[in-house]
Amino acid sequence: MLQLLERWADLPAFIVDPRRDVLAGTTLAARVNPAWSPGHNLIEFTFLGPRAHTVYPEWDEISLQAVAGLRATAAARRGDLDGFVADMRERSETFRALWDSHDVYERTMGGKQLHVDGIGVLRLEFETFALTGPEGHVLYVYFPQRGSAADEALRNLSAARPLP
Repeated sequence: MLQLLERWADLPAFIVDPRRDVLAGTTLAARVNPAWSPGHNLIEFTFLGPRAHTVYPEWDEISLQAVAGLRATAAARRGDLDGFVADMRERSETFRALWDSHDVYERTMGGKQLHVDGIGVLRLEFETFALTGPEGHVLYVYFPQRGSAADEALRNLSAARPLP
């Protein structure tokens, strides 16, 4: 998978574990959203990150989907996420309220608006792919509609000099 990610210079793509820790990703993923780079956790960024409301113009919907997806994962991996969920419930009142609403669903495809520094708001589509193995890793791939402003913006971002 790492070799595949290295070849996808023109797509934001990354791999997460069941907790939504980012394990690996393309350089472009980190440029579109720094939280999509290794060492970050998507749930923590969404609920505790000071920039989450800026990065996600549709934050209310994103936060709902994030918790419902995490709940679906937790149901499939009984007990594996209990400690993480307890920690997030303690650290975020909003997370706690959404968790307690008991919504459960996993979005495997859809669209998302993201505010990208220096570019503005982009609309990207995404698909997720469960990776084979007991680890529960998932590959997220984001892509623009062909010929859209987002398509041109991603081409320009991928052609920019490497991140430090």
